[in-house]
Amino acid sequence: MMSDHTAAILALLLDWVAKGFLILGLAFLADWLLRSANASLRHLVWLVGLAAVMLVPAISLMLPSLSLPLFHLDFLRPDPVQGAGSAQVGSETGLGWSGLEILLGIYVAGALLVFIWQQIGRAYAHRLCESAVRIPQGQLTRELERLKAVLGIRNPVGLLFSDVISIPFSAGYLHPVIVLPHATSTLPAPVLESVLIHELAHIKRRDILARVAAQLSCCIHWINPLAWYGLGRIMMEQEIACDNLVLRAGTKASDYARSLLALSEVRRGRMDFALTAFGRRAELRDRLMEILKPTRNRTPLRISSSVVFLLLTCGLLLPVSALNLWDAPDAVVLVRPPGDIQPRQETITLPQAAGNLQSSLSSANPLPDINKVKKQIAKKIQDMKEQGVAEDEIAKFTIAAKAKLEGLQLESIKQAQEKKKQMELTKAKEGKKTG
Repeated sequence: MMSDHTAAILALLLDWVAKGFLILGLAFLADWLLRSANASLRHLVWLVGLAAVMLVPAISLMLPSLSLPLFHLDFLRPDPVQGAGSAQVGSETGLGWSGLEILLGIYVAGALLVFIWQQIGRAYAHRLCESAVRIPQGQLTRELERLKAVLGIRNPVGLLFSDVISIPFSAGYLHPVIVLPHATSTLPAPVLESVLIHELAHIKRRDILARVAAQLSCCIHWINPLAWYGLGRIMMEQEIACDNLVLRAGTKASDYARSLLALSEVRRGRMDFALTAFGRRAELRDRLMEILKPTRNRTPLRISSSVVFLLLTCGLLLPVSALNLWDAPDAVVLVRPPGDIQPRQETITLPQAAGNLQSSLSSANPLPDINKVKKQIAKKIQDMKEQGVAEDEIAKFTIAAKAKLEGLQLESIKQAQEKKKQMELTKAKEGKKTG
């Protein structure tokens, strides 16, 4: 049987996912409204949106709850009178404990699978970097240092060759490297310069860290299609923003578009998807359309604009995180940790609101009908809700009723066993008399 702790965990996950849908829905709307804006701004919209959904639980605990019960958690309510001694009895008011445990298991298994898949991609990139050959000092490394100075990159950047890949990519957080396929060694100097500027732009913008943060958010919210859409948009906007930097460096748009097409023709596939979005037909088409638009704003996003956008995002995130979207039953608490629920005691006096039920449970009849008592308790809980009784009182009553019913069930089993023993003794005595 699923414990109250598991029910509370599942309820909190549902609350997290629901708010994630709301926040990422706002990011989707903002992305659509800013479809003509700079790629850096659209990238920031989705990055902040995916980061915001990760902060929802922490912010929700710090803010007072704003009740807006749009959804019901009735399916998380176990049978209010089902105790440990009645595990064989199915749930009458919603999904059984086993069904909820399956839901929680599916969610955890999905998150683990997504995490493992992401680690496979990172391990593949790491193995490529380990097996690549460092390019010796020469004209290519000098060109790399010159472009670093132009872009204002001070940290050292390694330059590697690999015969396994067919597309260039950058990797590394603290010690970034650029890995080039051997085919790029035969490219004309202007094309090679564009490739290096593009990869250096990824390093300058810290795109690798942004992608890892977005992937982590998708790992937690893997059931949210907007999270995966946002990850795809982040990868796409990163490429477009780096393309814009290449064009601002003086490369002609038509020449750069031809260079991208030439590089895409030599793409061999394999697991290049784990490295970058480059080369996929849909993404390449979008990139070429962005490159060839003469009216597109290619100016990088200024720090002041980023700060203003982040402040606006915080202004929306705080009330959304504080919302309580669920009409939770008495068995599920969204704002109080499960540990705050008092453990059942052997002797519990029912609240005053349940006085009539107390008298019926403690009547002279030592073995009342269990099913009748179950229906009586369920009806009493429903009446208390309709009368507007405080949730704390209803919770106390439910816990006490469960304990009382468990005692009745144990007593019933005990008396049944004693009755069986008496019948066996009587039968044995009659057998002796007959003999």
